[in-house]
Amino acid sequence: MLNAVEKLVVLQERDRQIAQLRAELDQIPPQRASLNSRMNSAQAALEAAKHRTKQLEADRKKYELEAETRKQQIEKYALQQFQTKRNEEYRALSHEIDGCKAEIAKLEDRQLELMEEADQVQKTVLTAATRRRSRSARPTGCWPNWPSANRTCSSSATGWTR
Repeated sequence: MLNAVEKLVVLQERDRQIAQLRAELDQIPPQRASLNSRMNSAQAALEAAKHRTKQLEADRKKYELEAETRKQQIEKYALQQFQTKRNEEYRALSHEIDGCKAEIAKLEDRQLELMEEADQVQKTVLTAATRRRSRSARPTGCWPNWPSANRTCSSSATGWTR
C-alpha cells in the first residue's frame, strides 16, 4: 500500500511538472510576438529618425547653396553698380543688393533652425538606437534560445508517461 502511495505522489509531481512546462510553452509564442513587435517598432522609429536626419541635412545644404547663389548675385550687382553712370540704375542695383542680403539673412536663419532641429533629431536617433539595442537583447527570465527550449520542453513533457 505504501509503495502505491509513493508512486502516486511521484506521478502527481510529474503531472504538476508537465502542467507547468505546458503553461510555459503556451506563453512562448505570445512573448515572442510581443518582443518582435517591440523590436520592430523600435527599428521603425530608428529608421524614421535616420531618414529625418538625412532630410534635414539635404534641406540645410539646399539653403546653403541658395545663399551662395545670392552672394554671387550681390557680387554681380556690385560690379554692375560700379559700371553704371546713372543714379536710377545705381539705386535699382542697391535695392537688388539689399533684397539679396535680406534673403541671405532669411536663408541663414533657416539653416540655423535646421541645424538645431538636426541636433534634436540626432538625440532622437541615439535614443531610438539605444531602445533598439535594449529591445533586441533578450530579457531576463526568458529562455536563451526559444526554439531549442521549446523542443527540449516538448520532448521532456512527452517523455513522461503514466
